[in-house]
Amino acid sequence: MADEDPGENERLLALLESQHDFPGSYSFKIFYRNQPATGDAIVAAIAASCSLPPSSLSHTLRASSGARFVSMTLAAELDAATQVLEVYAVLRELDSVISFF
Repeated sequence: MADEDPGENERLLALLESQHDFPGSYSFKIFYRNQPATGDAIVAAIAASCSLPPSSLSHTLRASSGARFVSMTLAAELDAATQVLEVYAVLRELDSVISFF
């Protein structure tokens, strides 16, 4: 997140805090290429960025009709909105991730 505009980060944090209660549950939707162990790697990277055990993150998977892509819905108990931005920064760095929100 070092390359990002600090004003933009402040705007995003304010928006997150106005729409969500922290600490609390936050859901991520992640789309990625269906490759072996990719889902586990994504869960591990998110858990590490939030200092949570991977087993504490609940997630569901759904493959596309051709099984080339997977959508993951992942819920995490987060202490602060800053953790959401940290997860987004981690997801931006993963080559297999196509999109997330």
